[in-house]
Amino acid sequence: MSALIRKMALSSYTVERKCNCGPIYTTITIDSEGKHGRTLVSFGKAGGCGSAVGDGIQSLLTEALMSGMDPHKAANALKGISCHKGPNTCMKAISDSLRFVLLARETGRDINDIVEEEDMAEANLY
Repeated sequence: MSALIRKMALSSYTVERKCNCGPIYTTITIDSEGKHGRTLVSFGKAGGCGSAVGDGIQSLLTEALMSGMDPHKAANALKGISCHKGPNTCMKAISDSLRFVLLARETGRDINDIVEEEDMAEANLY
């Protein structure tokens, strides 16, 4: 009988983004094989509709990525979803966070540099 051995410590990235509802924190865990694992979404405030949506998205995203969904497709699926408060939604923040993690892992660049460049580019649009 073979036993499944689970690693005790895994790498993860936590990205803070500002969205229409305030700060949102997305944590993406990478397993020992370099695949995306559990995704956690947390708002800077507790409760409310945003937290419920965040819980749902984190569950779906975790299952999708752990089932082999291309993380680029997952990021693209969440991008561009706006709400009554405008285009800077929690969905965009989660999509951006996943995209930043992918870029950092693919290029070896520091994720903080990637986030800073994105923020500067967005600021220059306005």
